[in-house]
Amino acid sequence: MAEVRVISPHLDDAVFSLAGFLARDGLPPRRVLTVFTRPGPATDPAHARAMGFADVEEEFAARRREDEAAMARLGTAFEHLDLESGRLDDAAAGELVRSLKPRPDGGRTLVLLPLGAGAELSQVMRLVRRILRQPPGCGAHGDHLWVRDRLGGWLAQAGVVAGYYAEIPYQWANAPRDLSRRARGLIAGHVHEFALAPDVDAKIAAASDYASQIAAEFGTRPSFRRRTAAIAERLFLPAPTGRPPQGS
Repeated sequence: MAEVRVISPHLDDAVFSLAGFLARDGLPPRRVLTVFTRPGPATDPAHARAMGFADVEEEFAARRREDEAAMARLGTAFEHLDLESGRLDDAAAGELVRSLKPRPDGGRTLVLLPLGAGAELSQVMRLVRRILRQPPGCGAHGDHLWVRDRLGGWLAQAGVVAGYYAEIPYQWANAPRDLSRRARGLIAGHVHEFALAPDVDAKIAAASDYASQIAAEFGTRPSFRRRTAAIAERLFLPAPTGRPPQGS
């Protein structure tokens, strides 16, 4: 592969989910493409207000700066694809597909899509997680599912190799077997599964560049933040044709 492109629905998903992978040595160059990077008429202002911003314009300007700082820290190439937050129509899907320009040198690219991780836990399970000091995660995000499904079908038709990553914090609500089952429903044939242990200090540093988001996602207490940042980053990749993974 000449390049790995990580599709990040929002301005933090790639780093929260894959900071260790993005910084890992010995892999092809990686580039993060973030889909929803500006507000529009369909953008819900509730999230901006909840995060302490005056309006959606202030929120997105701040979060773009946060993203730029995190990418600079990791040394990762990136693009903001400039789709409007909240706009999930056919025209937006067309813009998204057109934004994935092929490499000018014709090199092969691996595209990593969001898995659509997440689950709604019962009150009892949330209480158990709290007692065990485990993060509860949250339900799957509709934007992530839209990006996954709109791009997944197009990539298959275009003959582009696609894999998936389990988004953080959403995947914390899933058991590993649930994530595996979800990936196997999306990838034809054999699947390589990876659970990468991140460097906790490096991950916290990168996640902290998203100052408006980190407390809500990784917690405020240092001990709990280290616990959440240490959770494995999970990747699901198609096995090369004709070469099933060992043990399969």
